[in-house]
Amino acid sequence: MIDSPKVLRDYIAGEASVTALTSTRIYSEVSYPRPGYSPNDDGSCLVFRRRGGTVFYSAKLMLESYMFKHYAIDEDNANTLYRAVFDILHDHRGEGIASAKLEISGQTLTDMDTGWPHVLCFYNVMFRMI
Repeated sequence: MIDSPKVLRDYIAGEASVTALTSTRIYSEVSYPRPGYSPNDDGSCLVFRRRGGTVFYSAKLMLESYMFKHYAIDEDNANTLYRAVFDILHDHRGEGIASAKLEISGQTLTDMDTGWPHVLCFYNVMFRMI
């Protein structure tokens, strides 16, 4: 079985339009930014976590659902990051990624514990297992 979160993170981290906003602050398999993160001090941050999935076609394809949170200093910047990720992920392919589709579009929210604005959305990502 492939390490699908790593495949997805490597693909996103290789896209300059996203890393121009996040630098190296792209974290997989977490629901919140790393301890010590602050959008005021650090800038935008992307976190995503696998929600589950299934295997198709004699174990050659795996479809998984992912939750994405796009954190930033304000709602406008969080939505800018959301759109940048959408532009490189939705309806695109990459190394190990057969396809990716926006499952549920973004909703701008404020984290109740930290007060940080973020955009929450979900993607279906199909990975090649061979």
